[in-house]
Amino acid sequence: MYIYLMKYITTLSLLLISSCLSAQLDSLLKIQSFYNAEHELSVYRDIAYYAAYEDINTAKIYGGKAIELAKSLDNDSLLALAYNDATFAYHSEGDFDQLKSLAELSLELREKNGDRAGIAASRSKIALAYQEMGDVKKAMEAYSKAAEIFLELGDAYKSAQIKNNIGNLLGVAKSYREAFQVQDEAAGILLSTGDSLAYLISRANAASQLISLNELQEAKSYLEKDWQLALRKEFVRTTEYFRNWAVIQELTGDLQGAEATFEGMLKWYTEANSNSGMAYIHARLARTSIKLNNLRAAKDHLFEAEALYGNSGSWKEKEHLYQSFVDYYSAKRLYKNAIEYVDLVNAYRDSMMQEKAQETVISLEKQLQLRETKAQVLEKELEVEKERASGAIKDLWIKGIIVFAALILVIVVLYARKRIANKEAKRKQSELEAQQEKVRISRDLHDHIGAELTLITSKLDILSHKHTDPEVKTQLDTIADYSRGAMQELRKTIWAAKENAISLSDFGKELNAFLARFEVESNVDFPRITEEIPASKALGIYRICQEAINNAIKHANCKSITVKIRSEHEAFAFQVIDDGNGFVESTADTGNGLENMKARVEALGGNFKMESTGGGTTITFEIPKDQGKA
Repeated sequence: MYIYLMKYITTLSLLLISSCLSAQLDSLLKIQSFYNAEHELSVYRDIAYYAAYEDINTAKIYGGKAIELAKSLDNDSLLALAYNDATFAYHSEGDFDQLKSLAELSLELREKNGDRAGIAASRSKIALAYQEMGDVKKAMEAYSKAAEIFLELGDAYKSAQIKNNIGNLLGVAKSYREAFQVQDEAAGILLSTGDSLAYLISRANAASQLISLNELQEAKSYLEKDWQLALRKEFVRTTEYFRNWAVIQELTGDLQGAEATFEGMLKWYTEANSNSGMAYIHARLARTSIKLNNLRAAKDHLFEAEALYGNSGSWKEKEHLYQSFVDYYSAKRLYKNAIEYVDLVNAYRDSMMQEKAQETVISLEKQLQLRETKAQVLEKELEVEKERASGAIKDLWIKGIIVFAALILVIVVLYARKRIANKEAKRKQSELEAQQEKVRISRDLHDHIGAELTLITSKLDILSHKHTDPEVKTQLDTIADYSRGAMQELRKTIWAAKENAISLSDFGKELNAFLARFEVESNVDFPRITEEIPASKALGIYRICQEAINNAIKHANCKSITVKIRSEHEAFAFQVIDDGNGFVESTADTGNGLENMKARVEALGGNFKMESTGGGTTITFEIPKDQGKA
């Protein structure tokens, strides 16, 4: 009930907000008398700014008027401001080349005048253009230069905005958890400066990272906290806020609610003449319609989005559109068309994601944190020195001894802290490099081998569908099943490789999913606790259990299999129990399976035992816990 109430409140609120913005813009447009040329220019700039979120064509007209008037006044500072305000319309429209061009003109004038704050602002806007166009490297270079100036100027507000944009790039690099932390921190700084609108934008971006992590309930709670504040602000500036709400509705199964929210946003974008905004919402509505099994509506939305984008739209939005086409053609069973768009999605990802994008983003964020930390340490040390200086010490000799002793103590403490900090930094750097390498390998496996297996499976399905020979059709279906099995095994490898540790609960659930593939009664008995198995051991243990289960299925003629997982004081204990025929180890022909299991257990430093009778076989093994991690 609550979700549907929020759905209708959202739609009604978007219409009310649009009406308020129209009134504000109308008031500006009615101003016909000017005190002087500079006042006239100020009004033109205001109209260009506000109309960018209400009527893009009006914004472009008045942005152009502001530029021409500023040129006639022969004032570089005013002309730089006019160029800057003219960028808002092109950002809303999705014309990022023009956005970059105007920002570069503004930068040129500000560099000529030595306007440091203006230079940083223009570089930040250029970085935004590169970010929307998908050039991560150039975006990071521009943000880095802007951030350096803002930090030197001590501008906490602008620095926080840069952090928010860096969070977006961390999300592009798939470092969603770190992106959320950066943007959540930036939101706190922006709220302390009194800019509630910038605060909402950063919070909305942080919520999108939670959605990427599939933490939907947390993302929903995160958005609900500021719901009333978001409704009071200009809708277009908090677009991401309402987009994310609709996405959560869709992912949690409230498809009608998501459709209503998206349609409310579409009305606003239509009134604002925002092709980019309308295209994005049409693409989202297409995916919602597919889930509602309304393929005719999905088709209309998709081709409308493609026509509206044209040559505009950010690379991220284009990738989303192509993925929507994949979903549509797959639902229509037009696999050949779907594969074409799969290739387009992969091509976009390969061209937009530079090899070192993630490392570059993380490096800059660490640099910013280091600068801020140094500034805080210096500020605290200055406060300590002031407190010491304010103390009145009557005896000069005693004061000298105390100061000298304090100086020696500070030197000793700082030296000790430096050694500890260096050791800790080296340890964290080693862990970071190891984790980054694991992430890179996992991404390569998923993006390349995974993509290839997906294409192979799709093409086999298509061939099977077209072939009329039953025997050939059966062979093609069998090969396709093998390919799907390989994909499942690949996902298990990625699952274990990309994590630092895997909980016993998650490990048990994965084994349960594996057992469900066989036509036998099965049960996985595991503790519902958060204790974790190190990733370095988890995959090996999973393979041992797999081997034991496969042996029982192939050789024991069993009807049921039970897997028990326990956490002992110093080791993890596992049992695989079947009710099959059993066998004598010394005479049984089990191939290499039994030896493989023993070898894997020994490699992990554990103990292996097998007991077999006529009523079944029990395989038991224990793997020692890592010191300090059990």
